[in-house]
Amino acid sequence: MQSPTETDIAKWLDQAGIKHYLCGECHGLHLADVQSLDNVVECRLFLEQGGLLLSTELEVRPSVLMHLSADLTALNINYPYLKLFLDVVDEGRPQLVVSDFFHLQAGISLEQFNLFVQSTLDATRELIAECTRMDYLGERSATPDRKSLH
Repeated sequence: MQSPTETDIAKWLDQAGIKHYLCGECHGLHLADVQSLDNVVECRLFLEQGGLLLSTELEVRPSVLMHLSADLTALNINYPYLKLFLDVVDEGRPQLVVSDFFHLQAGISLEQFNLFVQSTLDATRELIAECTRMDYLGERSATPDRKSLH
């Protein structure tokens, strides 16, 4: 297939057994299984000019922002399929944005689509688990892994 439509993408997600929905506020397909995980703000698949963008936003604890920023290069190396960056705005909590992009200029088959979506979602789940172990996400845990200097 040369370039899929949003209808094609929704049908392919259905065939792959990936639950999704439209929220009415954006043009992305929300991927329900990942979006339902703790500390995930949104997980969406967008059909953009020239490609597919799969993006997940994770809520970061403000107190660990500097630690996470220092670890960002290592995390990007450990997850080569993903692009990771911090989004810090005045109006809300900081977020770790996790994304991947598939270029559509040469077209895409159902098998390529499934591989792209599944490998990105699997890597994102692994990253969420690692960031949770490192105590970077959401509210402060009752027993943090980090030793206090005080």
